Amino acid sequence: MGGGNSMEARDWSFDVRVGGRDIAKGKFHNGPVSRYEATDTGIVEHSRIATIYDMWLDRIHTSAPMALLEFDTIDERTRFTHVDRSVFFDRLRADSDFGIGRRC
Repeated sequence: MGGGNSMEARDWSFDVRVGGRDIAKGKFHNGPVSRYEATDTGIVEHSRIATIYDMWLDRIHTSAPMALLEFDTIDERTRFTHVDRSVFFDRLRADSDFGIGRRC
């Protein structure tokens, strides 16, 4: 959840299995609370994880993405690829308290 002093972690749990739930919640200093809730929908061991998730800023549901995380072994190293497809909801505006600066 960002790391450093930019965010205070609130909740953090990961249950990596098909049907498992992942939750990460934190508060930006002097800003909104961010919440990530995911369900792992498919796993190929040592190769890929498919997940669907929802994102919130404070209590505003901002997006409902799906992601594919792929792990490939190349010359005794691991290449990580993250593909994300998102649906953004029209709830945040340029004049919001979050200072996003544009509509989503």
